[in-house]
Amino acid sequence: MKLYYQVAPLSAAGSAAYEAATWLEMTPIRDVTMGDEWGTTDASDRSTRRKQSELTLRDGPITVDFKWKPTNAAFIALRAAFAAGNKIAIACLDGPEATSGSQGVAGNFYVSKFPRAEPLEGLVTSSVELVPADETVDDWIVGQS
Repeated sequence: MKLYYQVAPLSAAGSAAYEAATWLEMTPIRDVTMGDEWGTTDASDRSTRRKQSELTLRDGPITVDFKWKPTNAAFIALRAAFAAGNKIAIACLDGPEATSGSQGVAGNFYVSKFPRAEPLEGLVTSSVELVPADETVDDWIVGQS
């Protein structure tokens, strides 16, 4: 997966806002996990013999593992968004942003976690969590470039 960011949040949902954004690729990323899941609530009552559930809200966190590089532009942008509690525009795609047909999720996210891991042996890394911030997070974007 490729991950892109724009410091200024998107002003609207949809492909027009996505296409108008100036996306910058995040580097040096090690791993990206794009979550997509529904919350559930117990919908059981006394007339059922089996527990029943109903879907509630859909969630789509993105976890990004990367090398700890305080001078990297993407690191600086994510760290600043985290520290200020600001939204940041993110696109998580299955291919290059400029390639027609690349698809994934795009919209405004909050940086909810910014830990620093220092293993005895190995690189200093961070496993940053991005969570959807508003209605700009589209279920699925297909690049039109």
